[in-house]
Amino acid sequence: MSFAPELLRAFVAAATTGSFSAAARSMGRSQSTVSAAIANLEVDVGVPLFERGSRHNRLTEAGVQVLGHARAILAAHERLETLSIRLADRVEPVVSLALSDAFHFDPEGAITKRFIARFPDTALHCSAAETEEIIARLQARTTTIGIGPVQPHYPHDITAARLSHASPFGVYAATDHPLAIRDDLVDDDLSEWRCLYLSRNPGDDAANHVNGWSAPDYLTLLEMAAQSFGWAVLPSAMVKRFSHGRLSPLQLRAPLLPVAMDVVWSRQHLPGPAGLWLIEQICT
Repeated sequence: MSFAPELLRAFVAAATTGSFSAAARSMGRSQSTVSAAIANLEVDVGVPLFERGSRHNRLTEAGVQVLGHARAILAAHERLETLSIRLADRVEPVVSLALSDAFHFDPEGAITKRFIARFPDTALHCSAAETEEIIARLQARTTTIGIGPVQPHYPHDITAARLSHASPFGVYAATDHPLAIRDDLVDDDLSEWRCLYLSRNPGDDAANHVNGWSAPDYLTLLEMAAQSFGWAVLPSAMVKRFSHGRLSPLQLRAPLLPVAMDVVWSRQHLPGPAGLWLIEQICT
């Protein structure tokens, strides 16, 4: 017996999100479509997969077992679909990248030059975005590939691959800021001064940053810090490129560890040959 991928995707989405309505929203489908797909899968399997009637649909014991197999089948299907794209050589006209400011993409231009030589008729569009916006763009099909800090969890329709190199971060303040001339700082010392932090929704986390100002991207934070409005955690590569000597790294007893980065793309709308080639180049 074969199981249609669209049925398995609806089942995995419902199991992951906890409800048929949430699964429908994540897939861009109606709730009735998702419900019908899961009902058809239950007919094919021969047993109920969800305990219905409660506020959240819980998996039955059989559903828990089927979930693991469904994920494995979908992963194999994705690999086969990727291979078919490569074999058919259906090169896309545009590849769009959404990049976190934390990631310094192709600093020497080597990847881009090889991309131009290999795919001369494919346009490469790059834009800045952070994690939540990157995911939203992938799901809306307005971005082909995203690169940002590693997240503990991704939506079921997003694939992630770890990059081989992490991005160095540091704590910075303007060269004329009082913190810049102090050695052996600790966290308590920083709390006495204004924190500049990254936030797309400042109202949601204002309570955690009582003495803080927020900005939606790292470049704005850099400019705020350079004007001595406070201290900020910033990507070291960005500071080197754009601070023009206006920022100093703070001498902390426990320096920040580099931030691991992921390249992400949609399972439901796989990149074409040019996008898949670019993912391979970025990850190596």
